[in-house]
Amino acid sequence: MTVIESFKLPSTLIIQQRLTKKSFYEMGNLSNAQQKLLQEQIDSVKITAHLTADKTNIPIYQTDKHEYLEIFIIEADLKNSQAWSDLPGKQLSTLHEIFHKAIPYPLILLIHSAQDTQLSLAEKLINQADTSSEKLIMNDLIQTNWLNSEEFSSIQQQFLKSLSYDKLNKQNLYTVYQSLMHRFTALLVAEQTGTYTVSDESKNITQLEIDQQRQKLKTLIKLNREITEIKNKIKDCHQFNEKVELNMQLQNLTNQLADIKK
Repeated sequence: MTVIESFKLPSTLIIQQRLTKKSFYEMGNLSNAQQKLLQEQIDSVKITAHLTADKTNIPIYQTDKHEYLEIFIIEADLKNSQAWSDLPGKQLSTLHEIFHKAIPYPLILLIHSAQDTQLSLAEKLINQADTSSEKLIMNDLIQTNWLNSEEFSSIQQQFLKSLSYDKLNKQNLYTVYQSLMHRFTALLVAEQTGTYTVSDESKNITQLEIDQQRQKLKTLIKLNREITEIKNKIKDCHQFNEKVELNMQLQNLTNQLADIKK
């Protein structure tokens, strides 16, 4: 099963509509560097599915901050099947940002490189500085690591099974998207802790729980980064007293990381 097939979408939501890269230049207000990156790295783009209230019988969701009238699933293919191994992580993240900023609606993005796929979601908000604008602004991007369809890990398999359309919270289009945000974040946390955990399918996960989960992920990433930095300092340190202090800091951070992983 491919990554996109894991969503198990009803056939009524599938549209398979090709998009030109030129349309993203116009919609995304891209810089010259971003246009060049899109031109050099992306081979093709298509809308795979379109979720609307009419097609799904799932109500829209509108507040002064959020506007979830429809959700798109878009797939993009890299030109070179091994391009991802040569692209710096920052450029890959930029590619994800380009698509999410260009599409003024909640978006599920899949970027493919042969058998490998990266997915991303982005929290989008109404522009409070210009509420008359029809374009939502990107607030928070969640991007997975590469998933290889020929050798999904156990954690990745659990993640993909949880993406099934039937398992999402369909109270409204916002809760559908938040259900996916919850699962994407759980995958990134699981890659740190070794355990993939999502709330019971029948339970409506609260915004507080989602925020706590995201905070946990941010803390895990921060601690791992600090641990790596201190380890590098220890390698270059030649002063005994300084090395002792660095080792104490390393032990403290390692203990914090272990506590969170529990």
